[in-house]
Amino acid sequence: MFTSITYLQSGNDKQRKVYDVLNKLNIMKDLALYSPVLCGTIPIRIDTLHSDLDIVMEVHDYDVFEQEIRSLYGSYEGFEMKKKNIRNILTIKATFQFEGFEFELFGQPRPVRNQNAYKHMIVEHMLLIQHIHTISVCTDPILPHKYVPG
Repeated sequence: MFTSITYLQSGNDKQRKVYDVLNKLNIMKDLALYSPVLCGTIPIRIDTLHSDLDIVMEVHDYDVFEQEIRSLYGSYEGFEMKKKNIRNILTIKATFQFEGFEFELFGQPRPVRNQNAYKHMIVEHMLLIQHIHTISVCTDPILPHKYVPG
């Protein structure tokens, strides 16, 4: 679930824009070795105006990954990269801006499906689907609307 970005093509306006931006940047193909998955609020249609693009990946060789990320995205506005422990797991994180979106790239030495960002998104998506008739999700500060599953 959500392992390909093709679903974004038939999504809402923002999802279609994200699809175009991801393809323009070629990020999913460039980082295919790391099994990248777009996680967060945009895939499940509960994003806000300022939602970023979280791309979660499986990384084992941090040095190679860091070199590749710096080579590909180091020249983009706001580029930063750091390593830190998150719940006792060494995590590498890079951020940058592209086409009006903030990108956050996360790498951990375990499959994406076992990483918290992915698991949280899946649980949120399932809850939204289970309670589709009772949950109002407001992604527009002026016009609340019912959740529409992707």
